[in-house]
Amino acid sequence: MIDAVGGVAPHDSPASAVSLKESDCYALVQAKDSNTTHTRNPVSVAYESIRWGSRILKSHPLYWVDKRKLMTRILRSANTALFTMCNAHVESIGVDAMVGFRGNIQLWLAVVGHINVWNYRGSLIERMYPKDEDTYVDPLGSRRYGFAPHIISIPFEPQGYTIVTAGLVSEYVHSLETTSFVSIDEVTSKFLSVESPGAWVIIPHTTQIV
Repeated sequence: MIDAVGGVAPHDSPASAVSLKESDCYALVQAKDSNTTHTRNPVSVAYESIRWGSRILKSHPLYWVDKRKLMTRILRSANTALFTMCNAHVESIGVDAMVGFRGNIQLWLAVVGHINVWNYRGSLIERMYPKDEDTYVDPLGSRRYGFAPHIISIPFEPQGYTIVTAGLVSEYVHSLETTSFVSIDEVTSKFLSVESPGAWVIIPHTTQIV
């Protein structure tokens, strides 16, 4: 059984972070502006908040039963940490983020900011989110109250994959939407060699229960 693959571009970029199934949680974080003057890297703050939240909240029965509540609570904790950091430095912060959990019949994703999600099946790529540019939601750190991620549930399909991207690497996947018979290996190889800044994750549609 294969598991998710992912990475950041350029390699070791401080503006991006990816976690592949740590504590059964997929995560992708991408800074809106890599030239921030904050003492602490906003990506690191968001990433560590998400990792901590996935470990602590996952053990709470109320949240684990309801994946929507679980992912929303994780991202709200990260948002609070970044918003507090923003107020302390009087500087706007914007961090795109995705949190995902695998169920037994579907994949659950919560996204904020300019995150793009595609479904790969039968050698074709179909955009799942956003369907319209206006559907992007506010990134982490942009507001204290009224924060709400966009929740996506994707049913598993035989030999299917879900592709999540942030930053300019999204343009490559967008160019493949009208291309027939592209293999998932080709997509992965391109991501591994891409120069455009950003982050990406490819999650297979297995039926593993977490």
